[in-house]
Amino acid sequence: MLDLATLRHSPQSVEHSLAARGYPSHLLDDALAADAAVRGEKARAQELRVSAKALQADIAAAYKSNRREAASELVAERQALKDELAALDASLAEHLAARAAALAAIPNLVDTEVPAELTVVRSLVASRDSGYLAPTDLHRHHVLLHMIGGADFARGAKVAGSRGYFLCGPGLALNRALASYGLAFLAERGFAALAPPLMMADDMLTRAGQLGPAAEAALFTLSNRQSLIPSAEQPLAALHAGELLDADLLPLRYAGFSQCFRAEASERSASGLYRVHVFDKVEQFVIAASQSDARAELDSMVDIALEFYASLELSTRLVAMPAADLSHAAALKFDIEAEFAAAPEFAPDRWGELVSASSCTDYQARALDVRTVPSPAVCPPPV
Repeated sequence: MLDLATLRHSPQSVEHSLAARGYPSHLLDDALAADAAVRGEKARAQELRVSAKALQADIAAAYKSNRREAASELVAERQALKDELAALDASLAEHLAARAAALAAIPNLVDTEVPAELTVVRSLVASRDSGYLAPTDLHRHHVLLHMIGGADFARGAKVAGSRGYFLCGPGLALNRALASYGLAFLAERGFAALAPPLMMADDMLTRAGQLGPAAEAALFTLSNRQSLIPSAEQPLAALHAGELLDADLLPLRYAGFSQCFRAEASERSASGLYRVHVFDKVEQFVIAASQSDARAELDSMVDIALEFYASLELSTRLVAMPAADLSHAAALKFDIEAEFAAAPEFAPDRWGELVSASSCTDYQARALDVRTVPSPAVCPPPV
């Protein structure tokens, strides 16, 4: 979530960010009103405590001078203050919850690097040997899978419904090999492998930034206030929730491997493994000590991903995404897309997303209360 200081002292930046994302402006008004209510009740509560303390001294003086009737009146007055304070404390708890909800509804501030529209940053054409097929000889991936007996889409749809599939024989072996290769690739670059829980408590998902109509529509929600994870990002973000991290040990680099569950799926293609409801994914996740370190780590993550796809001889391009395509928690996002030369109807401009890399600044860390070990007399900042 955003820092309260940003909300109070730089509301214009919040308003500009909301407009860039296409979010309603009343989200800012709601948060400011909720914050004003909290601050007003805290001020009133402090006044009541000061008055109650003064009354206590007056009561003691009245008893000492044997003015029992006056003392009794003061005791009644003090009790009325206590009753008001108790009611105010209950009301304050409600207003604190309302402020937290209003703050959570505001997405991260859009970074100044975010373009007004999708922008190709650079393209990389894979080097291939002379035996590579011409575009006219290419087949779509689901056709190739059928040719080698690697997937059964018809029976998958029969069992699971739309976008269901069975991975078979060589298709299953290829999926496992790519996951193993991806984890090994990241291990060589200092990432520790983790397999997160495949379900999360809904409040943890919210604190990890899984908010907004699109994000919430993507969730498979269970009946016990839990949801299946949309990716490893959310449980990895919550991994150190409520912890103080040693700044000298940062950055922490994790390679998350998990199944991902998405309620939404592509409607562009009737066949294939692109934009399905359930898929395996290897994901980079980094916790850095500062904003500048986080920006450098984002560049590194992008370079690693591009290097990985180049090792698979895939032609790729890096695109900077506009504000409307940022997730709730992201301040800056890059997508890596691959050329889909054999399926123009699948990816109309021949390019389809493979992976995205985002900087979430301290937005997730603040909501999840992940901090660095403080220096003496210094409040620990979110990482």
